[in-house]
Amino acid sequence: MKQLAQSFRPYEWAPSTEELARRAGLDPVEIVRFDGNVPPLPLPSSRPGAIAAALAEVNTYPHGGYPGIHEAIAAYAGVEPENVVLGAGADDLILLCARAFAGQGDVVSVPADPTYPLFRVAAELTGATVGADSPVLTFCCRPGNPLGDFAPLPAARPLVVDEAYFEYAGETAVPLLDDGVIVIRTFSKAFGLAGARIGYLLAGRDTAAELRARQAPAPVSTLSVALALAALRTPPDVAAVIEERERLSGELRALGFEPLPSRANFVFVPTPDAAEISERLLARGYVVRAREDGIRITVRDREDDDLLLAASASASTGADACASPPEPGSTTTSSSSSPSTAASTSSSTAAATGRPARITPRRTRRSRSARRSTARSATGAGSRGTAQRSCRWTMRSPAPPSISADGGARRSTSRRIRASRGTRSRASRSPRA
Repeated sequence: MKQLAQSFRPYEWAPSTEELARRAGLDPVEIVRFDGNVPPLPLPSSRPGAIAAALAEVNTYPHGGYPGIHEAIAAYAGVEPENVVLGAGADDLILLCARAFAGQGDVVSVPADPTYPLFRVAAELTGATVGADSPVLTFCCRPGNPLGDFAPLPAARPLVVDEAYFEYAGETAVPLLDDGVIVIRTFSKAFGLAGARIGYLLAGRDTAAELRARQAPAPVSTLSVALALAALRTPPDVAAVIEERERLSGELRALGFEPLPSRANFVFVPTPDAAEISERLLARGYVVRAREDGIRITVRDREDDDLLLAASASASTGADACASPPEPGSTTTSSSSSPSTAASTSSSTAAATGRPARITPRRTRRSRSARRSTARSATGAGSRGTAQRSCRWTMRSPAPPSISADGGARRSTSRRIRASRGTRSRASRSPRA
């Protein structure tokens, strides 16, 4: 086996919900994940009926390709079907671009840290080194992950732009496809299909054809294609997510934090106490993505975000992790609240009752909700559903046809056990990012 560079570090997955629950001494159903940048619920289009036809033919190969999906993506993105390349999530397409353009001895440029680590992984897997001196390929992340920033496009070409969070930013590099720009998007975020592992790439006609030649046959599942097609018929409106993002940022500021401006479905909060705060939040069942210099928080819905805000008030002051968080709408989440207020409220509750305040009522309520969701899933209740310039850039020769392309997977860290909380209607909930 060919040796990788000594500096190579594989991509590290977030721990499973079950593992996190064991660490916190909780039941997995009590874990609420704010670390995956996915919506709290699937879209209404993601129901069993959407895949019924594909499931009836799951024993066959997708002979002739995937009818309709390239046309549907092209209509959504404002391009032609010939510009579209399917992949098993954005990660698969990042790896595809790296191995198509780069190889041993080449240089690939990636965004400065902090950034999505798979850019470096993809480059080093090809044998290339990461740098800025005459790169054969340049990666760009817009909006950026984990900061949510929206940096200017680099002038370098060929340029791969990761637009995983495009729907929340509203700006795209698609008009530059015939100028050596490749755009990568995913169905994992705004479309809520992280578990389906499907994404797409947009490129000039000739570039797209060359990239498809370097893929494995039938690179995505017919079931995933069916879910993507159903979602594209009624694309999500992310206005409510953006509104909730701004509200969450404001409430965090009221607690004394300084979240960075974001163009994605998450906020980044710089803090030197990231590890300590994240562990305290985990003790209460809330999972955030911690870095040395801060924490990244996924925007979920108002109910979940208010619970996190209440817990954050205590976590930032070192208050007892078992203290009961105020209900949404209490002083902890108002614009005048503070960490000390939350801590004193919890302490006074304990003093009045003579025993520590616990979060058992919330846990019980959510556990019951999860059991109802599991029961509905088991019984099937509610399951009815219904011309550009030629490529100017140098690619590496494709591998022999018998060799399959590598596959990546930007896995969602959400758990489907939390797919439905209570009996609230979807109409009352925000679409997720």
